[in-house]
Amino acid sequence: MAQPLPYDTGSTDTSSWFGTWNSTINCQVTGPSTNVIDLNILTQSAVVTCTVTPDSGPVQAGVCLLNISYSRPAGLTATGVTQCQQNGNGTSTLTDVAFCGSASNGLVVSGTLNCNPQNLTIPPGICLGNNPCVANLDGISAVPNGQCGTVFPATADLAAGQVLQASVIGAASPACNGQVVSLGKILTRFCDSGSFNPNDPSRCLFGTGSSKQIAKITGTTVSVLPVNIAVSPTTINTSCSPNKDNGAVTFTIFGSKQVDVTLINQSTLALEGVPVPAGGCTLPSDVNGDTFPDLTCKVPSCPILGQNLFNAELPNKTTDITVVGALISGTAIAGDTIVKLSP
Repeated sequence: MAQPLPYDTGSTDTSSWFGTWNSTINCQVTGPSTNVIDLNILTQSAVVTCTVTPDSGPVQAGVCLLNISYSRPAGLTATGVTQCQQNGNGTSTLTDVAFCGSASNGLVVSGTLNCNPQNLTIPPGICLGNNPCVANLDGISAVPNGQCGTVFPATADLAAGQVLQASVIGAASPACNGQVVSLGKILTRFCDSGSFNPNDPSRCLFGTGSSKQIAKITGTTVSVLPVNIAVSPTTINTSCSPNKDNGAVTFTIFGSKQVDVTLINQSTLALEGVPVPAGGCTLPSDVNGDTFPDLTCKVPSCPILGQNLFNAELPNKTTDITVVGALISGTAIAGDTIVKLSP
């Protein structure tokens, strides 16, 4: 089977990781995030805000960088699973699954949670004095023989011992790398070191007897399809007074090997919180000459857009402007660019 180009996606702010950590830890996406989904590897990188709740003592929180990867040279699949499935309706599905224990067959899971990514001299409180402030993450190597079902029990979405589930439905392709039709949730499970001391290894079980605990984190990632956009004019008036331009702002969503703009539900589109009015988009056409159709839409610059941009203005008189929406399947899309602001 030919190796497909990886699918690159983002994560919505509803994506989270929760688990046991000598207590409990809860992390939520609050910044840039990337998921790479391929036949042999799945990686996740995200800026997250984590809260550690100890059995005793104060709750600690901090902004961290989460990195986790699952890889298997023979493919992220298992017996009975068709990794690249032709659906017979013009689509194909790429499915990544992984298990620990004897079913892992060469699976490698590794990662870190860095809660002092800025390398501050005095680390945040969540680090408890550790600098570097890095927790080690590991999916399977520390699970004792025969204990996968105990560490990773069956849930409504995952089988006993399963540590990964991810899927992408795309336009029919022999290599399952067609333009995205729908993104499934990414479900992950892995073990942790229970501390931010980088010398502490990841361990799935620690303690003995009645004090034995499972150090496990479960992640649920709601994927968003990233899109490249352009906005015109590139300088936007933030004042809606009568003597200012109260016209329209145009944005273009560019099609690509991953993005089919004809699958976008135009009624869901909004530019910086301003919905696209009915009939506000033109028929898809190739704007930038790359052979992929692009979608161009307009929203009124007043009275809402200008004020929204004004409220987000940076000291250099620019701001980030974002387009959000969804595919017909319901999969979220998002893209952003920088514009200049004029009062």
